[in-house]
Amino acid sequence: MKSRIPSPAMLVALIALFIALGGAGYAALKVPKNSVGSKQLKKNSVTAKKIKKKAVTTPKVKNGAITAAKLAPGAVPTDAKTLDGLAANGLARTAVAFSNSQTNKTGQATLLSTTITAPGPGYLIVNASTDVRSTIDAFISCSLQLDEAGMDGSGRFLATKIGTAFPEIGCVTGSTMPVQAGQYKVDFEGQGADADVKWGRSSLQATFVPFGPDGNRP
Repeated sequence: MKSRIPSPAMLVALIALFIALGGAGYAALKVPKNSVGSKQLKKNSVTAKKIKKKAVTTPKVKNGAITAAKLAPGAVPTDAKTLDGLAANGLARTAVAFSNSQTNKTGQATLLSTTITAPGPGYLIVNASTDVRSTIDAFISCSLQLDEAGMDGSGRFLATKIGTAFPEIGCVTGSTMPVQAGQYKVDFEGQGADADVKWGRSSLQATFVPFGPDGNRP
């Protein structure tokens, strides 16, 4: 029986078929780098289950790509229990004292006092002010004390002068100091060189915050 030799057209067709099959197999095994982009992906073809754990990190997320509408309900709690490990009652506390009397103290005096509790390490921010009146020329000062010790930088020195258009002046002071957990007594002190110095309306406010100006705790 004679063997049949394929015709030239058949040989060309067979060679083309082998090349086509081999090329598809190569493409399936080795895809050129960066050849598949968002345009080549079918919609919803990439799901959460198909993404490797920790494959999507902050630097890979475009700014503004995640909006409130794209977050699942409950993904971000509306009532966070802590902030940097601090409970709500450890973030800020305040204590105030004031007097509306225009002649409540004379000469050397503790004008106002208050106490405040620091729930943990942080800072006490204290501000105070008072009106001062004198019937003679006098040098006066006001300052803050924390547990009977002077607060840094709180001393203010003024002079009253008789015959001026405004015999009543104001003494304003403030200080910030690091503290540990505990209760603290804050005093607003007035020092006058003479009993004729009258301390008038006064206010004192102490605030505890857990973070300093650099955002860190002491």
